[in-house]
Amino acid sequence: MTSISYFQRYSQRENHVTNNSMLMLRHIYQASPRLLESVLTGLLDDQEITIGPRFDQQIGGAHSIPDALIRQNPLNLYIEAKRGDWLHDNQIESHLKSIEAFAHPVGSAWLIGLTTNLAAT
Repeated sequence: MTSISYFQRYSQRENHVTNNSMLMLRHIYQASPRLLESVLTGLLDDQEITIGPRFDQQIGGAHSIPDALIRQNPLNLYIEAKRGDWLHDNQIESHLKSIEAFAHPVGSAWLIGLTTNLAAT
C-alpha cells in the first residue's frame, strides 16, 4: 500500500486525479474532522458518516446510565467514575447488561471503572 504524496509516483492520469483527490480530503480532515464528515455525508447522499471519536455523557441504556461513553467505530468505551474508593457491584452489573443490550460487535465494548484508589489486581 502506497500513501498519498505531493509528488506523483504514477504515470497514468487517473492515478494523478486519485492522488490529488486524496490530498484534498486529507487537508480537509487536518483542518477539521467535522468538515470532512460533512463533505463525505454530502457525497454519500446524506448517509450518516462518523469521523473521529465521539465523547458523550450520561447515555441511557436498557438497565443503567453510565457516566460517559467514548466511541469510534468499532470501539465503545463506557466509563463509570466514583469520587470514592470503590465501585458499586450492582451498578456495574447493570451497566454490563445495558452494554450487552446495545449488541456491539464482540470485543468492541469495554467498561472502565474510575476511582480515587488503586485497585488490587
